[in-house]
Amino acid sequence: MNKREQFAVFEKVPAHGSEVGGIILGPFNSEEEATEAGNRYGYNTDNYYVDKIKVMETKKLTKEEFLEKLKTDRDFNNRYGRKHITEGKMVLPPCHYGFQVYTRELSEGERYQHLRTGKYSAKWDGVGDGMEYYDSISVPKRAISLMWNQRSVDTFLGLPFNIASYALLLEIYAFYLNMVPDELIGNLGDTHLYLNHLDQAMEQIGRELTDEERYDIWFKENYETGMEKNFSPDKLPNYDHPYYTPTPKRTREPFELPKLMINSEFWPTKSGECGIGELHEDFGFLIRNLQIDDFSVINYKSHPKIKADLSN
Repeated sequence: MNKREQFAVFEKVPAHGSEVGGIILGPFNSEEEATEAGNRYGYNTDNYYVDKIKVMETKKLTKEEFLEKLKTDRDFNNRYGRKHITEGKMVLPPCHYGFQVYTRELSEGERYQHLRTGKYSAKWDGVGDGMEYYDSISVPKRAISLMWNQRSVDTFLGLPFNIASYALLLEIYAFYLNMVPDELIGNLGDTHLYLNHLDQAMEQIGRELTDEERYDIWFKENYETGMEKNFSPDKLPNYDHPYYTPTPKRTREPFELPKLMINSEFWPTKSGECGIGELHEDFGFLIRNLQIDDFSVINYKSHPKIKADLSN
């Protein structure tokens, strides 16, 4: 085995005391290169991105200072919101290389709306109103948005994962800071669709169902004992009748959006006991200790998966 082959390594990311193998990377010129590249996105988001947050060009903040200012410093949010920049670098240039967050003050009407529909609605007595009351039960005062920068975008395979990843990161930030998640913005560079993904992309976009296809779906969803399947293009059922289960007009018609639920019961806290007191001030430590079971997606529905080859 030559030196370059020696440093073609598996990505290994520590997670809750274990190691998970992943993508084969390399070859690299040195062990140092292999280590940096092997740690890739998850590692760098915590150990490079978050620790090297820049505000203006002349000042750097630790992640603890940054998050504390987002929570408590109104001037910091109003004056420097557009300059909250995180950035990362690796031996292999990352496709998505940095992100920044913006916060804004919520109006009284927005706070009221969040009180009625958000996670604090259970605390509402049905009578209380006004800013002082909202503050007393910790209704969020600010909204937070996130914009990520991406130099290269694999539209079919990569972009859906990128959107979901940064959306979840925004939700975690908002939850941790007691803010309302607002806008998710992607600043995309070389955005491409590979030739060997064209058929899959067309399938994903979908098409109009034929009368017979739509009838087959209607019959399957609304079958009752004694019904006979008898398709006739001149005698179609009333698909829009409220008695029937709705019948799609297209293949892969979008479903109603699901809802993300976050359970912080077992998140690390300042007290050292899960679920008691404020969340741990070290955001990096906290995020490394999150479990998949802390997140649930309610009313999630999906169409059958579409397979596509990885292109480089």
